[in-house]
Amino acid sequence: MNKRVILAILLLGVFLIAGCGSITGNVVKDIIVCEEPYIRYADSCCLDQNFNKICDNDEQTEVVGNQPYQEPGRFLPSSCSIAPGISCEEFAVVDSTNAITLKLRNGMGDALTSVSIIINELNTAKSICTLVCSDCISETTIPDGSLTTWISTECYNTGSSGSKFKANILFNYVGAGGLSHSKTGSITTIVK
Repeated sequence: MNKRVILAILLLGVFLIAGCGSITGNVVKDIIVCEEPYIRYADSCCLDQNFNKICDNDEQTEVVGNQPYQEPGRFLPSSCSIAPGISCEEFAVVDSTNAITLKLRNGMGDALTSVSIIINELNTAKSICTLVCSDCISETTIPDGSLTTWISTECYNTGSSGSKFKANILFNYVGAGGLSHSKTGSITTIVK
């Protein structure tokens, strides 16, 4: 009987300690209260004077005259992705030359042959332009590990300088085993 009583007391103690631990965690979260114009960020408060739910010290600003100016287009995240193993290390869309340039690195583990890159309007098959390699060993081969530049100056519908540009990248190639592959990636950036 004594063993059962001791066991019951031990189990009750374990439940009480475990229960108190989670209560303490919740109480700590509720203690942090931020008054406007401050907002809660992690375990503290930060200033948000324009009420956009972003800490002001995380926003990029520049000074025009003596007033801070925030250019909306500067917050567009630029990105370029194609497929695992193919990285867009640099990319640009230039209004004055109607050019799209991609600097791609082949990390697939093998050379890629018969490579073609077509920039299509977002979520359509309508072509904006076809890119050609300006520094490949052959026009359509990307050796493993190499960084190559793909460009076209005959693109249409790229937008004007300062506007956002979003499009699909159709990446076709033949792998080391001789099979054809087609990957669809994307590019998002501000037109220069």
